[in-house]
Amino acid sequence: MEELKGNRISDISLIILLIALIGLLLIPIIIGSNSFKMLALVLIITVVLFASVENAIKAMMFFIHAIALMVFPGLPFSAYSILVLVLIIKLILARPDMNVFSVLMTFVLFAMVLTNISNNNLQEYIAWGINIVMLLMMFSYLPKKSSRFYTGIFRFYILGNVFAAFLGIFIRAFFPKVNFFYKNYSAIQYTRSFITNRFTGLMRDPNYFSQAILVSIAIIAFYKLHRKKLFKHEWLSNCMLFILIMFGFLSYSKMFIISFLVLFVYYNYANQRFNYNRFFLTMGAVLLTVPLVLKFWGDYILRIFYALSLRFSIGDLSSGRFDKLVEGFDSLLDNPTILIRGIGSGSGIHNFIDSSLHNTFFEYLVAYGIIGSIVFVLAFVYLMYKSGHRTTKKAYILLVVLMTSSMSLDGLLADWHYLYLALILIMFELDKLFKGDIYEYHNIYKRLSS
Repeated sequence: MEELKGNRISDISLIILLIALIGLLLIPIIIGSNSFKMLALVLIITVVLFASVENAIKAMMFFIHAIALMVFPGLPFSAYSILVLVLIIKLILARPDMNVFSVLMTFVLFAMVLTNISNNNLQEYIAWGINIVMLLMMFSYLPKKSSRFYTGIFRFYILGNVFAAFLGIFIRAFFPKVNFFYKNYSAIQYTRSFITNRFTGLMRDPNYFSQAILVSIAIIAFYKLHRKKLFKHEWLSNCMLFILIMFGFLSYSKMFIISFLVLFVYYNYANQRFNYNRFFLTMGAVLLTVPLVLKFWGDYILRIFYALSLRFSIGDLSSGRFDKLVEGFDSLLDNPTILIRGIGSGSGIHNFIDSSLHNTFFEYLVAYGIIGSIVFVLAFVYLMYKSGHRTTKKAYILLVVLMTSSMSLDGLLADWHYLYLALILIMFELDKLFKGDIYEYHNIYKRLSS
């Protein structure tokens, strides 16, 4: 139980409240009322403002999947940026344990970006800046909290992901003309249908959506590796896992398939006590249910796999991303000044390359230059070492998935990118707590045995 303005509120009550608020955001878009939407956004900001820090972080994890709903026509930034500002204020008031090295990292990044502020729109720099400050505050506030708190954050992230995905299906099925929430990408060229359209949830882009799905799957896998409960009942975690994988395949993302395979391989590598009996029993149950599933949904499933096969059978597996990467490197080598100090974060990168980079690591290099990139990497590695030097290899499953998926995605312009970095820290901290539980159990067992 957490506290909200002095009153005790359960996670279930908070989830119901957040679902109702997202529902309020949906109504004005369907009926076309901007004034009603402004009222809904004010209510959301008010809830986050008066919530405890713990509940505010949970709400942000829940809302990030519905960020497309928070764009207000006429405003140069998303209302989600206001929520980030509110969270920063709450984190500052909570007096986090500031790390000198992370503060230095923040100042250096701001200095590198400010030297290129003329390359971009001011609002995009502001959005980048508050996300960096939020990340600094989160890294200062999150360490040494309880496993219950960390689990609550992970739980809200996954529930928000699943809810936004189902809401996306609802919008497509009943309000097909309201296409503000997604881009009309088809898995099969020149073919448009409910099945072949690449699913995006409420994140507008199928690859960003599938990366959010991968993060949720990695979280569930982390708990399974530690044999801990993410939800009260294990069957609920299994249902969430099945639903998330299904949505991932419906995105028809090659990045999702490749990253999911990497996740599966790392999971088995990190699983020191692999249960072969349970594995074969699970596979047997799956094989027994396949005929039943094919009988009722066989046509849809076959069409999905056919579309996926076409996606992987094209000549360029990278969908032109590798060519853009090579072009970007050539442009960078031709501009030594940009190579050293970067070009700044935002659409200025698009003006430099004349395209999205589709690679988060290269995007860091172009945005911050060699100097800023080295500072950021060193600071992040230091913070990871400080949190993770006593962790097990199970703690790295989310980091592995994000690094794999980020090879084909932009990151600096995405608000959720900074929350993902905070989730990595949470997983490191939680791994240490779970590891401590195991040691404590062994100590109690030894004392009882003696």
